[in-house]
Amino acid sequence: MMRQQIYSFNASERIAPWNINPTVPSPSKPERRVGRFMWADPRGIVVSPLPEWPAEDVTTSLTRQINDLLWRLRQQGVRLNRPEEIQEYLLLFPDTIEALEETVRCASKVLVEAQLGLEVYRDPEIQDQHLVLYARLKTYPENVMEQIRIAREKSRGYLLGKKGWLHLTTDFRPAE
Repeated sequence: MMRQQIYSFNASERIAPWNINPTVPSPSKPERRVGRFMWADPRGIVVSPLPEWPAEDVTTSLTRQINDLLWRLRQQGVRLNRPEEIQEYLLLFPDTIEALEETVRCASKVLVEAQLGLEVYRDPEIQDQHLVLYARLKTYPENVMEQIRIAREKSRGYLLGKKGWLHLTTDFRPAE
């Protein structure tokens, strides 16, 4: 049986990160871990449940990752309708990035002659939006919906548990 370690701190010593006085010099000792998810500054005061990362670095890294993905999709021949909206959506739902890559890969393998187009769909009746990957063909065979279902099934596992959503379908428009 595992024993849980309990850490007690004097409530008067607890300081939220936004209340730290920047004019007080910090001792030269580094931050230290005081529990599984608790960190203390050099003075032993718990300042945050986890060390904070600069938001700019995380956002910049994510933006770079999304831009790289969109560039790769263009190189693969995927038409991006309003790429700035796609980028905004992926910034809101970064867990969808991998699912998007895999769905494009599966659709390209199953729907070999299809021209793929990606856009953000906004439902006019309710406040909902999601990514839609359209498969467009010059001529549509009778089994096109079956091919789309096969591609969906192959990529469905990548969408499980994600907050964002991606739908592979066709609008029966001709490929350009």
